[in-house]
Amino acid sequence: MTKNKKRFTGLLLTAAFAMTLSACGGSGYTTTNEAAATETSSSASGSGTAVIGIVNPPTTLNPINPNDTASTQAISIMNDSLMVVNDKLEFEPRLAESIETEDNQTFTIHLQDKAVWNDGTDFTSKDVEYTLGMIAAPAVTTNINLSFIEGLNDSGKLDEGQTAISGFAEVDDKTFTIKTKYPVEITYFNDNFSGKVRFLPQHVLKDTAPADLDTSPYMQNPTVSIGQFSFVKFAKDQYVQYKANESYYLGAPKLAELYVKILTAPNMVAQLQTGEVDANMDRTGLIPVEDFEKVSNMTNVTSSFSPISTPVSVMFNVQKMTDPKVRQALEMAVNRPQIVDKLLKGNGEIVDNMLPSTHPFYDSSVEPYAYDPDAAKKLLQEAGWDFSQVIHFSIPVGNKVREQASELVAADWKAIGLQVEIQKFDFPTLLQKLVSNDYEVGVVTIPYTADPSSVFNYFTPSSAMNFTGIDDPELTALIEQGAKETDTAARKEAYNEVQHYFHENVPQFAMYVDNLMSAQSNSLKGKVGPDMLNNVYLWEKSE
Repeated sequence: MTKNKKRFTGLLLTAAFAMTLSACGGSGYTTTNEAAATETSSSASGSGTAVIGIVNPPTTLNPINPNDTASTQAISIMNDSLMVVNDKLEFEPRLAESIETEDNQTFTIHLQDKAVWNDGTDFTSKDVEYTLGMIAAPAVTTNINLSFIEGLNDSGKLDEGQTAISGFAEVDDKTFTIKTKYPVEITYFNDNFSGKVRFLPQHVLKDTAPADLDTSPYMQNPTVSIGQFSFVKFAKDQYVQYKANESYYLGAPKLAELYVKILTAPNMVAQLQTGEVDANMDRTGLIPVEDFEKVSNMTNVTSSFSPISTPVSVMFNVQKMTDPKVRQALEMAVNRPQIVDKLLKGNGEIVDNMLPSTHPFYDSSVEPYAYDPDAAKKLLQEAGWDFSQVIHFSIPVGNKVREQASELVAADWKAIGLQVEIQKFDFPTLLQKLVSNDYEVGVVTIPYTADPSSVFNYFTPSSAMNFTGIDDPELTALIEQGAKETDTAARKEAYNEVQHYFHENVPQFAMYVDNLMSAQSNSLKGKVGPDMLNNVYLWEKSE
């Protein structure tokens, strides 16, 4: 534990992306910006319109309960966090001007002096306190778990009878402190708080009861926000429309308008070629492998491969697939080299569990089970598997490569005599099934972060996103040990043990890790790729 005061400005260690579902509907709220959604972009000093193509549609605009990556991305365009992550997995200040700690337990956050909501209201510590209070309220639905903050229980909620978070203290309008239950490494703090929490406007929602927040009209029409662009319209399964936030504290955007356009992958590729789409969204606007060559040959488009890639996971509901030997056998039966070499055309890799080989906490001593169908069948026989039993395999639609890979997995299982029934769902439906553990075997992609707790916390009983339903005190203790260590080497050792546990018990395995292609129109000046949404306010478009 450090005893010297540390000030974190500029590039602040490492990373946070997120998985994020939804709640919309409801009752009244007060706003000083009622006309925001109907104003045109003519008042903006910026010019031009950019269109980002996306294949997976967002399911919610709720800043404190985004359950899918597309929703997180749509929200991040109009709502900043305290820190953002660049493509080198380093934290950069955003709403926070700086973060200081002397003991890795009490963190002092200084907010940007010029930070204001898009209606001109000052952004203050009271907005932070209000947001954290709503996240911690038992009646509020959220997938953000801040249980490491003093005063909150293991579910990240206030216990009955409590009305304030003891770990939060307002110093002044632009300064507050967060005290954790135990010392944590700054990477953990930034990953789980500074880069994750987005804020609610206290002056708009202050009269909304916690029980009514999920169904507040604000969650469908969030016209008051504190991000690069302001919300205009969400046309379901078509687009999300934004306009430049003239009050943005880092400077008004150079664009007048921005659209996130929802398309099928083939249509997105076609519209990149016609110029109707200016860039594909990282992770949720995947260009199919079979179109890599086509896109790379487009004369009006510049393409590259992302330095960050995410394992696509096969998840087991361990309450139904209870025997680790069976789960091991199912992993051994999958011909992953074929997926990478033929389906991905070599643009990928094989790893064992939740982390890619490029991750700083990846344990290279944990080797994935080799493809061995004979050994897999023998292991199933030893486990007493009933080969007449049907395995229900739930996969999401939308990402064609993921669908095709899942079908290859099912074929491999059938090849060793297993009965497999593929069930396809749109992503929101599958996500609900994963969250409620209403499935047997499923496929999902959970974006990793530089801090491994963010992905491994999915496998603890207190997590609202415990897709596998696992509740093993041994695993929970290992994950908690990794979270509580402040020494990086000791943390790595703890998470190495977690990865060995995954290898032996297989609550999940990585089907593949694919390299993602980024593409942008030559008429768009601005950075695309993993951190493309950090600086959209600097994008320019030449017509």
